[in-house]
Amino acid sequence: MKLTMRTRLTLAVSLLFLCMMGATSFLVLAVIKQQIKETISAEQFSLLSEIASSLEDKLTLAHGQLTATATLVSSETLATGDTAQQFLDYRKGLQRVFDNNIFLFSPEGRLIAEAPFLPNRRGMDLSFRPYIKDTLATSAPVISAPYISSQPHKHPVIMMTAPVFDREGKIIAILTGSLDLMSPNILGKLAEKKIGKNGYLYLLTADRTMIMHPDKSRIFKQIPPGANLLYDRALQGFEGTEENISGVGVPMLTSFKRLRMKNWLLAANFPQAEAYAPLIRAAQILLAGILLITIAAFAIIRYFSQYLTRPLLALTRHVAELADKKGEARLFHTTAQDETATLARAFNAMLEKLDRQQEDLRQREELYRTVTEFASDFIFWRAPDKKMIFVSSNCETLTGYTEEEFLADPGLLDALFHPEDRERWSTHMHPKDGAGKELPLEFRIVTKEGQVRWVSHVCTQIQVETGRSLGLRGSLADITERKQAATEQEMLKSQLVQAQKMESIGILAGGVAHDFNNILSIILGYSELLQLELAENNPAREKVKIINEAGHRAAALTRQLLAFSRKQVVHMAPCSLNQLIHDLTKMLGRMIGEDVSLEFRPSAEDDTVLIDPGQMEQVLLNMAVNARDAMPNGGSLVIETKNRELDAEYAKTHAEVIPGRHVVLSVSDTGLGMSREIQEKIFDPFFTTKERGKGTGLGLSMVYGIIKQLGGHIFVYSEPEQGTTFKIFLPIARDAARKTPESSPLPLPRGTETILVVDDESLIRGLVKDILRPLGYTMLEADNGAEAIQASDAFAGRIDILLTDVIMPGMNGRELAEAITARRPEIKTIYMSGYTDNAIAHHGVLGPDVV
Repeated sequence: MKLTMRTRLTLAVSLLFLCMMGATSFLVLAVIKQQIKETISAEQFSLLSEIASSLEDKLTLAHGQLTATATLVSSETLATGDTAQQFLDYRKGLQRVFDNNIFLFSPEGRLIAEAPFLPNRRGMDLSFRPYIKDTLATSAPVISAPYISSQPHKHPVIMMTAPVFDREGKIIAILTGSLDLMSPNILGKLAEKKIGKNGYLYLLTADRTMIMHPDKSRIFKQIPPGANLLYDRALQGFEGTEENISGVGVPMLTSFKRLRMKNWLLAANFPQAEAYAPLIRAAQILLAGILLITIAAFAIIRYFSQYLTRPLLALTRHVAELADKKGEARLFHTTAQDETATLARAFNAMLEKLDRQQEDLRQREELYRTVTEFASDFIFWRAPDKKMIFVSSNCETLTGYTEEEFLADPGLLDALFHPEDRERWSTHMHPKDGAGKELPLEFRIVTKEGQVRWVSHVCTQIQVETGRSLGLRGSLADITERKQAATEQEMLKSQLVQAQKMESIGILAGGVAHDFNNILSIILGYSELLQLELAENNPAREKVKIINEAGHRAAALTRQLLAFSRKQVVHMAPCSLNQLIHDLTKMLGRMIGEDVSLEFRPSAEDDTVLIDPGQMEQVLLNMAVNARDAMPNGGSLVIETKNRELDAEYAKTHAEVIPGRHVVLSVSDTGLGMSREIQEKIFDPFFTTKERGKGTGLGLSMVYGIIKQLGGHIFVYSEPEQGTTFKIFLPIARDAARKTPESSPLPLPRGTETILVVDDESLIRGLVKDILRPLGYTMLEADNGAEAIQASDAFAGRIDILLTDVIMPGMNGRELAEAITARRPEIKTIYMSGYTDNAIAHHGVLGPDVV
């Protein structure tokens, strides 16, 4: 409902008047209420104090009567139960005070007599009652705590005691009087006393037990801590009157007074509704008066407000009809000479200026729309409240959302951005170049179809001359294809750098292995010669054997370096990869242990690959050992083969990969996994994450070298605590798989042929001569290729074999063989080397003419 200005003005003044009257009335009533509360509280506490004093007097008097009667009890009275019963029966006044009987107990706590008499109770042992124990312990009168009586009614009671002494001051009996807390006795009559119409009294012990209350069901009940906060304070020493809530939720004025004789608390509850009834009646009368005065004021104010609002209402009607007016009729005319005339002139001037600005804005908007429709970027204008003022029509091409959707939903632009980029988008600030121009930022968006696209974003704040912001003007340009191309380029660059790094390390490792092999050849050769020369019972033979074994271990380490550097000579043959793995599973199972389950999944139908079977077995063994070590608490190892066609797109993002059909060998474990940093180093020689002494760091580097040498590729996929998967890609071989026949050891050959030994290491030449000369061969030697040709030309006889190193200064072994063969066609050549460096083999693979 729309209210007129006259009505709003009348209501505003009336409400202001009503608020002032209400506030004044509230303050007056609050002061009166406080005075009433203080008066009633003081009177109630005074009354409670008088009642507490009276109750103490009555209890003291009752206890005094009991104590006085105890002095009349003699030994003759206690001679028999009947004489004791007769004594009590004559004490009618005492029986009227103690409505739940009076009793005589022996010092042992047995009932001697009670009045009125109850059958079958004489001699009852009540020595366990605290009031018996306390009386005997203190030899003084006692008032007990409430307890449940052993009498047939089973009511809660309290007991007063008075010890009976003989002439020597020894206790010979205990006289007691019992008050039934459920009966109208000294305490019960007090519970019937009213304060006002509905106020009442109640009595509590210091241990939170109710011993007097108008509601009998609450007697002998415990009041838990927190149920009555004012009672909790009274237990801590509070005495007085305050507002409180009763156990049934009624607001009360509650007073507490402590009894001196027993440390009990006497309380009074007076309902606040009854206490403040006069105040409530006064408030009702005052409220009725305020309403009458407000209604009268409303009528008067409404009558006089019409003189103020009539010109303004005319201007309001003119503005409401402005859209239907044209030309001069749009201006507002008035005969008034006051502020309304000034307002009319200002309105007319503003209207003329607004018409000019609107026409200019229409022209600019048409120009802006023309520019944006021919632009390829998504252009928008966003108000400071995030509502979209303008969206270019090509927004749908980039995002899938229409102009109408962006204009209808102010939050759609923010929701468009990828969840991981949304926070950066909401707080972004553009960096600037040297000329102060804002540089674009790149974000990801999620289109309506769910596609992720990259956009380049620039934006500018639009401000008027006064500094007020008109919003944000920005654009989003699609750069997805550019980002994808950059990502692919970066990936290829990273793979190229990794390949170059591994190649450099391989060259270094191969060089070290070559020199090391020359040294090992001498150690192993002479150690084996010594073993042949020494007698079986010679004590030095065992030491030579140890030297030989250490040499073989060092040779194995060298072979691993050669495998990584791809300098080791391998013998390639078409093999069934599934059959090779199947034949190896038993050995793998024993090696990884019983706490790691092994599963082989031969899914590759076309599994023939060109490999060196021994090298491939070494790859699987090394990878199984690594998987076992990554699962110290057991786990699962899965070996799987599959066929996969690698296309040109895949080869673009994976350096050195040749498109074609491959066998994919996957080795997956459920172990500890690896971080990205470790994955980048795992194929480096001597890099290991194992403890010192538990790994050489050459296992995976050897695997990497062998796979590369076999023309394959290896990749690793791992996450910490999620396990690791190695994937090996091997090209399919076109030839059928075949088995290599096993060879058996042959005895050392003997002969009379002439052998020309060429090696730049004199120790190697000496070792060869020491081995072959005892077998009957004639030995010629040379330090390099040039000396070997000279020695061949100088020797008149037949030279049967050229035994030459491959890598030598100047002329290498193959070049030497070609030169000697040209002179002596009948000569046979044997190559020997720590590694060949492609002189006779490409990446260690022998050519068809080399044995």
